[in-house]
Amino acid sequence: MNKTIIIFLLFVAMINCGSTGSPQSKLRPGKDYALFFAVNDYQPGSGFEDLGKPVENAEAVAKELRERYGFQTEVVKNPTLDQIGAKLREYQSFYARNPQGKYPSTGQLLIYFTGHGISEDNNGYFVPSDGNIKKLYSTAFAYEIWRPFINKIDCRHILVAIDACYSVTFDPDWYSKKMDPSGFKRPGELSEGDKLLLANESDKCRIVFTSDGSEDKVPERSNFARKFIEGLRSGVRQDGILTSETLAGYLRFAAPIPRLSEFGDDQKGSFLFIQTVAVAPKNVPGPDETASLEKDLMAWRTAKSANTIAAYTDYLNRFANGEFREQAQAGIRAIEQDLALRRDDLAWQVAEEKNTEEAYKKYQADFPNGRHTGEVSVKIKALLARETSGTVASDGLVFIEGGTFDMGCFNLQGDCEIDETPVHKVTLSNYYIGAYEVTQKEWNKLMSTNPSGIRTVMNVPLST
Repeated sequence: MNKTIIIFLLFVAMINCGSTGSPQSKLRPGKDYALFFAVNDYQPGSGFEDLGKPVENAEAVAKELRERYGFQTEVVKNPTLDQIGAKLREYQSFYARNPQGKYPSTGQLLIYFTGHGISEDNNGYFVPSDGNIKKLYSTAFAYEIWRPFINKIDCRHILVAIDACYSVTFDPDWYSKKMDPSGFKRPGELSEGDKLLLANESDKCRIVFTSDGSEDKVPERSNFARKFIEGLRSGVRQDGILTSETLAGYLRFAAPIPRLSEFGDDQKGSFLFIQTVAVAPKNVPGPDETASLEKDLMAWRTAKSANTIAAYTDYLNRFANGEFREQAQAGIRAIEQDLALRRDDLAWQVAEEKNTEEAYKKYQADFPNGRHTGEVSVKIKALLARETSGTVASDGLVFIEGGTFDMGCFNLQGDCEIDETPVHKVTLSNYYIGAYEVTQKEWNKLMSTNPSGIRTVMNVPLST
């Protein structure tokens, strides 16, 4: 992405909307909330291009959480930094005061940030609508500042998921911890039914899902968001529970490879999505589909490692509708552009090595919009001037390149003639002169029988 950056923070609270007597109604008295910050539009001169997908992605995820899991959702579109801070403080206040028992500390809260992201001086930022690339410290949402704030919200279960360029910088230890998306485990999620819900009540969790694992660029058309929604739709167990560990299993097939980790006061607690309506699973991947996804992922990693047109083309031929087709196509375009620039430069080097008018004109014909077209005419002009200067043409004249010289008497004893001083600069333009003295024949041919014709030739009057 272009140059395009999407940041996605998730904090989730569970809701008591199951039927009477269900495990959820007995153990989950709180409500689930989802707060979304989505930025499509940026101010002119901010250094950030407008985006087209963040609001759409946020609303798509919000719809799944609202309709399938009973979340109460709020989408804040194109917020400024002050608006983001004010809204987070509002939710912090809700969990601190727990008005009417709607925001219990045992709950879960979801907050989703999507838009541009950037990294500078080892610090990561989410860019609000009034963010400016020249003033990141004062206009952008700094992870280093807000991560401790989020950690201290009086909500036991907090999941942070970030879908954007440089989103990995939310994790303060990303550069020192081994990145293994398949190794994300929650001990409390190994139980079933009531045991799983009970474990969810007792152990705190602070989870972060980032769409890149090593400061990778992330496309605006978010593969991470697509996999997140796929997990919400297809990862639910028969008892109606989706665990964060299961959701992570879907996310690890996103591109680029995500990071699934912890932050703050994490105690390996469970983070659960509990289905509130009877929805038949859609597109649940069976064993064959899972194997196909794994083959797709391995083929992409092989192509990406080789980074050649042949490798990317082979991937596209094998997986015409693969998960990484857009990345493969982008890889081919980048290599082709690089090869075109290299061919351009090599052709120019050949022309310079030959250093002939023909060679320069061939470069100009082969690369009419080449990187060195502006230099061609200069090279040809210089070449022609050098080849002409000092050589006798067919008419017996020699081309002399113009220049400037000092004219006058340089005698230090002061015995110069009056018309020889003072010494002064004289500049001559390019001119032609005969290679030899003028013969009688040449003189007669020029002057004929009218010596006064010299007036026309020399433009000076004859002496009387």
